[in-house]
Amino acid sequence: GRSTRFALDGAHAQVECAGCHLKPAGEVELPTDCASCHARDDVHDGRFGRDCARCHGSVTWRGAAPRR
Repeated sequence: GRSTRFALDGAHAQVECAGCHLKPAGEVELPTDCASCHARDDVHDGRFGRDCARCHGSVTWRGAAPRR
């Protein structure tokens, strides 16, 4: 199994370790905020801050709606 402090749920469950760990795991601590890995995917250009989970889930970015 995979041991991580980051929740590997939704779309993240299908990503291979090397998809994020460009260096060996344990050598560099990876950040756990969405924007650290997905800044280039941000069609909002940072206008809504770094808390992507306010509107997006981990299954897909599409069809996002503000969470209440």
